[in-house]
Amino acid sequence: MVNETGFVGVGGWVRREKKEELVCARTTRVVVPRMAVVTPLPPPPQHPGNNEDGSMSAWQSMQIPPAVKSTPSPVRALHGEGEFLAALASADDRLVVVKWYAPYCRSCKALGVKFEKYARETVRASWAKGRVLFFEVDISENKQLYRAHQVQYLPTIRFYKRDLGMVEDFTVGPSKFQILKAKVTQWLDSSSSEDSEA
Repeated sequence: MVNETGFVGVGGWVRREKKEELVCARTTRVVVPRMAVVTPLPPPPQHPGNNEDGSMSAWQSMQIPPAVKSTPSPVRALHGEGEFLAALASADDRLVVVKWYAPYCRSCKALGVKFEKYARETVRASWAKGRVLFFEVDISENKQLYRAHQVQYLPTIRFYKRDLGMVEDFTVGPSKFQILKAKVTQWLDSSSSEDSEA
């Protein structure tokens, strides 16, 4: 349908007669056709006590629900060699899983979400409760630590044991995340079999 602005309205889209370009009718570049129904905007809300009778308006008196308390992340960030060594020393006989990443690495970002979720699941699981710790090291903030540990690829996952040092080193992207799960399970199973033999 053609209106006085020279636009043709077709199912939510508007076409200019002269340039033959399609433009969405909801953008600010297009004049709304005459047959559209325009509802007026509601008046701006009033501040409390500014009503004629001094009361609050209905939207201001609504109860706002309390903020949802989020549980702290089971993945702790390490900053510097001191924190790194303290984390290993406090691990006792637990498995320490360290993710080495950079904020500019796309694979690291995609892996980060899965790593966080897996850490939450593993910490809550009865079969791994208290037997594994998760850490992460941002190499852009910890360049000396990154160089000292000779991390070559990102994202890199390394497993550490307090008495043995680094026991596993591998690179895993988001598409091969099952490798990480399998290796954590393997290490936890091997440590539980050693405990049962002793």
